[in-house]
Amino acid sequence: MTTPQLDGTTHDIAPGTGLPTRALDRVGARFENALRAGARVVTLAAPWVPDVATFWPAEGDALVFGDRDLDCAGVGIARRAAATDAATMLTGLEPKVAFDDVDAPPLSAFGGFAFDAEDATDPRWASFGPGEMVVPRWTYGATRADAWIRFVTVEPLSNAEAESARLELEAAWARLLSAPARSGSAVLVTDIGQPPAEEWARHIREITEAIERGEAGKVVAARRVDVRLSGTLDPRVVLRRLRVRFPNCVRFAFRKGEATFLGATPEHLISKVGTTLRTEALAGSAPAGDGQSLLTSEKDQHEHRLVVDAIRTALEPHATLEMEAKPSLRELPNVVHLHTAIRGTLHDATHVLELVRALHPTPAVGGVPKQVAADWIATRERARYGARGWYAAPFGAFDEHGDGRFVVALRSGLLTGDSASAWAGCGIVGASEPEREYEESALKFRAFLGALEPAR
Repeated sequence: MTTPQLDGTTHDIAPGTGLPTRALDRVGARFENALRAGARVVTLAAPWVPDVATFWPAEGDALVFGDRDLDCAGVGIARRAAATDAATMLTGLEPKVAFDDVDAPPLSAFGGFAFDAEDATDPRWASFGPGEMVVPRWTYGATRADAWIRFVTVEPLSNAEAESARLELEAAWARLLSAPARSGSAVLVTDIGQPPAEEWARHIREITEAIERGEAGKVVAARRVDVRLSGTLDPRVVLRRLRVRFPNCVRFAFRKGEATFLGATPEHLISKVGTTLRTEALAGSAPAGDGQSLLTSEKDQHEHRLVVDAIRTALEPHATLEMEAKPSLRELPNVVHLHTAIRGTLHDATHVLELVRALHPTPAVGGVPKQVAADWIATRERARYGARGWYAAPFGAFDEHGDGRFVVALRSGLLTGDSASAWAGCGIVGASEPEREYEESALKFRAFLGALEPAR
């Protein structure tokens, strides 16, 4: 195949054979010399590969975030910060160097939040904490046609450290040119453990009774299933399946030690570029192919309006908003949702993290009133199904200008070796029926659970 190189030229390379020695020596020398001269951020043109998770090594901190327009994978950590204190973490990383007229986006930090800060005390989520944003030591990014690699160091490197970084570059490049990881590609699900449906029915009835008493307008109920696998499953394999099965969703992953939180979500929380923001309301669900029932369902339309109204209330102090008068349908391979697109113009230079804090949790994952629903989830749901952790919470990236994009981490799970846990939720209003909500959550589970096994 013909593969673009760091220096902008092309060479015929068979997959897995590595770079021609002269090209690798030339580009590696330029990279090393830039680091020796004090550069702390170096961006290089790179080979394009269809799945950015190929950039991951078998072990170590790593992440993925993006879609077909811009997909990124990060390896290692140059700088980290608590998600609530991360707004200024990209400052002070000059000077920068870009080789070969690289058309790469600005330097970015990636990461996520816990749904509730208290979720971090759950042993299952202990390594993830209440939220974390990181600047990867290495980031690989790919658009539909081009790709780049970025290296970041907080402090200038010594000559020996610069030489070591050059070896890291060569190893990263070799991974891109090798075949995708297949570890655990034949692994199968051997058991799915979950509380009985009767317990879910009691949970839903308690919520609808509280709504009838006027204590809440909506509460999102989520349940967990625990999966046993026939062997150790590589998260890179799961990410590749998610990319194939859900090409119009946003993939995300965060690997900490032996555990990886990952998924493919249909729901955008917020994006901001300059003074323009975009968000959406995504609430009301039905099986794929049954979208017309949502357009006439009073229950689903009511649930959707609650989300639209809450987003408007959260964002109007920051921006002038425009939104569709009526919801449309968002079709996915396994489910269809009611969808309302929302656009806004910010009143001032607001950091995207401030907008994330204003929105989370939206009624699509929390409820109305916000605090009443949050208290219900933190007490009654947690007692039955455990902490949500990073499920249904913001996950995304922001750049040095305060622009960025965050999604809601749905259709997701926590993978650790030969076991996994997954979560799925439903918006409960007064007219909700336990059996229908159980079926809806089962539909949503299929997105993540289906990626744990080879396609049938």
